[in-house]
Amino acid sequence: MAFSHILGQEQAITVLQNALRHQRVPQAYIFAGPEGVGKKFTALMLAKALNCHELDDDACDRCNSCHKIDEGIHPDVRVIAPDGQFIKIDQIRALQKDAGYKPFEGRKKVYILDQAEAMRAESANSLLKTLEEPTTDCIIILVTANVYALLPTVMSRCQLVRFVILGIEPLTTLLVRQKQIDPERARLIASLAEGCPGRALAMDAEETLDKRNQVEHLLHRLSSGLQDVRVIFEQAEQLSAEKSTLQEYLDILLAWYRDMHLLREHGNTRLIANVDAVPRLKETAFQLPASHLRRLFEIVYQAKMDILRNANAQLALEVMLISLTEVYNDRNRWR
Repeated sequence: MAFSHILGQEQAITVLQNALRHQRVPQAYIFAGPEGVGKKFTALMLAKALNCHELDDDACDRCNSCHKIDEGIHPDVRVIAPDGQFIKIDQIRALQKDAGYKPFEGRKKVYILDQAEAMRAESANSLLKTLEEPTTDCIIILVTANVYALLPTVMSRCQLVRFVILGIEPLTTLLVRQKQIDPERARLIASLAEGCPGRALAMDAEETLDKRNQVEHLLHRLSSGLQDVRVIFEQAEQLSAEKSTLQEYLDILLAWYRDMHLLREHGNTRLIANVDAVPRLKETAFQLPASHLRRLFEIVYQAKMDILRNANAQLALEVMLISLTEVYNDRNRWR
């Protein structure tokens, strides 16, 4: 059944299935939660359930309607995504015009506004007219990673369904089952994906391990005192040039420092992401005091946040690498 494919969102699925069973599906939903946790996928599963020929509270995944929605060709189910940077008013007007007609072949017309936070004020105000005067044949689902970017007037006319990140264990199980990779690599990817199945499934295990090897090599140079400012600037330039993978490098670095701190302070490997690298982690974890390990983590985290806020990536990385080097050099005073 369609809803059984959705992992880790039991509360959200219960809300939706109860509404389907009691035939009390509201005219508008907001599906809110982090990127990659299955909001859009669930919206499509709800569209299937609303139009399924065989079931009332789920989708059979067998009938013609279910197949058409899976293939993206059902005439009564539409996904509206940003045209460029924004969802434009012309897109909302087209939705309103289409919503005025009866369903072509299904029971309900379903409109899924993906990245709904990308609506400009004029688009949101235009949508508001449809939300204020809903038709019984039309369901609108706003999918967003930032619910507070929506107008309060829009939020007040929709039922909010929250989606959550997954724990490392269920996400590891999902990766082992769907990608047929070994549990240790699956656990590393699950940790780096920060509980987001979509992100985890998109990551390549071999590429992730290769990036981790590069990070380990960098840390070896930083900790050995082999770095000079010129080399640091070259490394910052190289990393910042790989914009599509920069955040993954930083996440790998954060996971490495977090694992070192956990091993040093607690000695428990249960929460470790890099389970295949525990001997190497232990070897380096006790070369620095816990306060230094915390400082290393904080430096990388600050760089990540600065880059996410659109700071100059190369400059942020230069500051990060110089600061990390200073912490490593300071260990001589600790010893």
